[in-house]
Amino acid sequence: MRFLLEVSCKSVFKGVTATAATKALAKKVLDPQDFTARKLQLNVDAQDWLKLLLGENTSEHVYKDAEQKVCKELPGLYSTLNLDFHHHRAGVPTDDPGMYIGGKPFPVRAAVAILVLEAQKREVFDIEPIYFCNDQFIPEFQLSRGVIINLEPVSS
Repeated sequence: MRFLLEVSCKSVFKGVTATAATKALAKKVLDPQDFTARKLQLNVDAQDWLKLLLGENTSEHVYKDAEQKVCKELPGLYSTLNLDFHHHRAGVPTDDPGMYIGGKPFPVRAAVAILVLEAQKREVFDIEPIYFCNDQFIPEFQLSRGVIINLEPVSS
């Protein structure tokens, strides 16, 4: 996920470090009026993306809690992912090509997905396929051109 985040953020903000690029893109989705960084910006896609990633039957209370946790992760996200000892597809249960967002708690996964989607929306980064996975590393969504595409559950 670190590589995916680095490439997507640096495709928007060229010529700066990955940390600076991540922080700059995070500012585009965080509410500039909320200095506690607990809300996503109004009238941008980030709120809708988070709701889709949480699921359509999510209560407002659960959404607000998730929003606060995701917003808390956004400014230091690159540093958080830099703490990993491995930067490969550990845990991915397939050899299928693609980039996978998984293996971390939901707020971290959602923060990565939101920044990747924001970069895609700006039409400067759209490597495909990119998958958002659940806690068991099963792909639930594909991220493409700033849109979340629901994947059909795999039957066993």
